[in-house]
Amino acid sequence: MPGDEFSRLRGEIYLSYVPGDPEGLRALVRGLSRPRAEADPVLEGMVLLRAASLRPGAAAPDEALERLPHLGRNPLLDRCVADALRGREGAEEGLRRRADQPDGERAAFACAGSAGLTPFDAGRTAAALSPDRDPETLVDVLGYAAASGFRELSPRIRGLLTRPLPWGVLEEARAALADLEESPPGPSGSAPPPASGGAASLTQTLFHGDPTRPGRGSSGGVGTLVREFGAALTDLGLGVLSLVGYDSRECAYPYVARESAGSGGPIRRVPVYLSSPAPAGFSGASGRIARSVLRALRSEPARPGILHVRFLDDASRASALAARILGIPLAVTLTPDPHRSVCGPDGRIRGRSGEELRDLVNRIWIGDDLLAWARGVLAIGRNTLSETLIRYYPQLEDTRGRVFAGVDEGVRISVPAPDLDVPALLGDPRRDLGLDPAAVGRPALLSVGRLGAVKGQANLVRAWASRGLWMRYNLVLVGGDLENPSSEERLVRDEIRESVPRECLGRICHLPALPNEAVRALLRWFSARRPREGFDVYVCPSLKEEFGLSILEAMAEGLPVCAPLAGGPSTYIRNGVNGFLVDTRDAESLGRELRAALERCGQDPARVERIKREARRTVEERYSLDAMAREYADFYRRAIGTEVEK
Repeated sequence: MPGDEFSRLRGEIYLSYVPGDPEGLRALVRGLSRPRAEADPVLEGMVLLRAASLRPGAAAPDEALERLPHLGRNPLLDRCVADALRGREGAEEGLRRRADQPDGERAAFACAGSAGLTPFDAGRTAAALSPDRDPETLVDVLGYAAASGFRELSPRIRGLLTRPLPWGVLEEARAALADLEESPPGPSGSAPPPASGGAASLTQTLFHGDPTRPGRGSSGGVGTLVREFGAALTDLGLGVLSLVGYDSRECAYPYVARESAGSGGPIRRVPVYLSSPAPAGFSGASGRIARSVLRALRSEPARPGILHVRFLDDASRASALAARILGIPLAVTLTPDPHRSVCGPDGRIRGRSGEELRDLVNRIWIGDDLLAWARGVLAIGRNTLSETLIRYYPQLEDTRGRVFAGVDEGVRISVPAPDLDVPALLGDPRRDLGLDPAAVGRPALLSVGRLGAVKGQANLVRAWASRGLWMRYNLVLVGGDLENPSSEERLVRDEIRESVPRECLGRICHLPALPNEAVRALLRWFSARRPREGFDVYVCPSLKEEFGLSILEAMAEGLPVCAPLAGGPSTYIRNGVNGFLVDTRDAESLGRELRAALERCGQDPARVERIKREARRTVEERYSLDAMAREYADFYRRAIGTEVEK
């Protein structure tokens, strides 16, 4: 069987075990574990609970009942318990006992709400709605009260609105009141919203950042794509609604429930109280995410034709569960990661343990669930399905009742650019990292992207400083909310500044996130100018890129690019022809390969011009946003019109 060691393991498990066989699930865990690693009771619990959730039956499985006294101690296990109990009878007494224990009330109510169970009456629920409870308990109990249809608790919930509680709790109270006052008595039903008429409509979810805040927080190229892609689909007659997650605990920016994305259709923000920043906080808030997405979908005037999720994480899985409850078809984007990153360069599995192993196993199972539930399966890259995904998802061999497509992502070819005084922007003396105005004319390495460890900006700074590149090239970074950074942004921002030697000051500039039109204007300015010595280069230092929209935008503007070997860029960059592929695994490798690429072209301006022309031509011929939108629209319409074989 071709492929790496992990793809062979997946194939062997697929052929040897039926779905849900605990021995098959254990075989996956063993295959991914570090040699001689101690047995992990959390992983064994995940195995048993997943097997139980996939086993048919009306009664609560023993594996889940045995875990009830331990609810609240591990978010992954809690979610697995809720999965195993969903729609089954017999767990009510165990949940009531857990709720009466000092550390169990929140977890018991959260589990009951996630599983669609009603073990607590209005009186017990009212007792848990005391304002002296911690915020997370109040959020989960409010969600349970609304889902259970306890209208008699409306006065008590209104009372919470008069208390000095966190905004996220107050928002959940307002949402619970709206649920109770707009729904008939009793538990909230699963009846879908009214069927839409006219053109088929798309709802897409985005819990990684906000498309109105590109380059800030966890919003990177996907946020920009969602906005621009929505506009292109709307032009093709497909209505688009974007559900955007909003962390109601952190409240990192002002909350606007609904706003227009221009011609890209409305953006509706979905408040979710996360225990920790995204994406780590998704697993502990999966029930809250599903509840918030359900509310959003139920309240829309027309039922979506399809819901599209793009990530293998608990937020996407929770959104997919909401769609299943409402009978809305699901489209899922499958990517080779995390599967492709399981093995090292030698093709052998790199063993893991602890939280890293648990997270990996969870994401692999999420991918399997989303594929099992999907009406439409989409891959990024024209040949990804047949050449890569089939190795890691052997179940793709069964094509019954599904629509498949492999689509190359795209960017706008021509973008109206605002007037931008780039030298003044780069040399602004108010910046802590800005260029010396006298040095603006030097050639530059330019990099645009959200601030994140996986994006590799600190590695780029170290590579630039330690390899002597700073003596010839300026370094210009764009991205991040530098004034009000998230916790991850703050860590990367500080690491960047700690990596800049004193002698390099005045040769590096860090600009905050800019609107996409301004980014394109900046790229265009660098592409058009001709420094006296050398040439300007766009560098993507990410440890990996699934596809690399920012790289395509730089190519569209005619900049030579250096992009990661790992991930999607190798499918469209021909090394030395329309760009360069470099090893970005660490600062040393990146610096060595950047220097080599720059030296190869430094003495040959004609070659640089050929690379720039080829870069632009590659995007124009194969990676335009309009072409991408046409293929997506065809995919959505086929998926909406397909009856899934039961």
